[in-house]
Amino acid sequence: MRTIARYFTTFFLTLFLFGCEKDITLNLPANPPLLVVEARMDLGEPPLVILTKSQGYFAPTDLSTFEKSIVTDAEVEVSDGVQTQKLSLICSTDSLLQPFLPQISTATGIPLEQLTQIKYCIYTGISGTLLGQAGKTYTLTIRHENKTYTAQSTLPTPIPLDTIYWKENKNKTNLSDPIPYLGFLHCRLTDPPGMGNCYRLFARRITKDRRFLTLNRSVFEDKFFDGKTFDFDVFRAQEPNSTKPEDTGRQRFNYLPTDTVIVKYCTIDRDLFEFYRSFGVEVGNNGNPFSTPAVIKTNIKGGALGVWATYGTSLDTVYLSR
Repeated sequence: MRTIARYFTTFFLTLFLFGCEKDITLNLPANPPLLVVEARMDLGEPPLVILTKSQGYFAPTDLSTFEKSIVTDAEVEVSDGVQTQKLSLICSTDSLLQPFLPQISTATGIPLEQLTQIKYCIYTGISGTLLGQAGKTYTLTIRHENKTYTAQSTLPTPIPLDTIYWKENKNKTNLSDPIPYLGFLHCRLTDPPGMGNCYRLFARRITKDRRFLTLNRSVFEDKFFDGKTFDFDVFRAQEPNSTKPEDTGRQRFNYLPTDTVIVKYCTIDRDLFEFYRSFGVEVGNNGNPFSTPAVIKTNIKGGALGVWATYGTSLDTVYLSR
């Protein structure tokens, strides 16, 4: 009898809860748009800055709306403490840049089709008088709409990988498949003594990937391997929301033994590590109603979103083979 009573209690409680449902309309306040900064400087390369305005949560996400969000009337400069360079604005619609759009797409990560469809603009040092040098601290200053935004980042000395090679993923081996062997990159790193080294890794398959790609949580620190040599595996990253067969089927996240891969291994400062770690947590929480919202950390002062990043970059071309 007690079990039957418990059953009916649960049944009527469920009916009561469903009977209390009602539609709720939320009127979200319209926040003023914020400046969004995507700025970086690689070792031996000029600074590159992309400025946009933030959009509302329910705002359209088409190319036309994105084009309107691009900021083209800012003053941007970078200083190394000795010399200061005012960055020039260049746009994909400039006739002189048309032949170089594929290279710009690779360097910026902007899809080539977007560069040809909309007016996409970036700020950069076209004179080449200010190139990234290890150990120097670079200050970014942006002036826009009577506001000033600043950020600093020290470009670290590169700490290259010891070895990189293709390793078979035996869980994916299928001798009856036209492509029987799949695998990942196996890497070895010797971390210098002294806590605080941080890293980020990118990879790009020649002829297959239009830009350097990285996994969601691509940054790591030497907290658990300071001063040691250790091995780790890197699976293949892919374009977001890709529907290619290699990104949805058995090959997903795996390299072929015939791939040629350019590995971009970067030493980064602590601020950049904290930015991408918090950004990765927020991306991982997307769509999870039980997650705690993450605060994305930034090194930009003045109220803008984004990050000013300097990379101590080392490049390796890996010819994969079994």
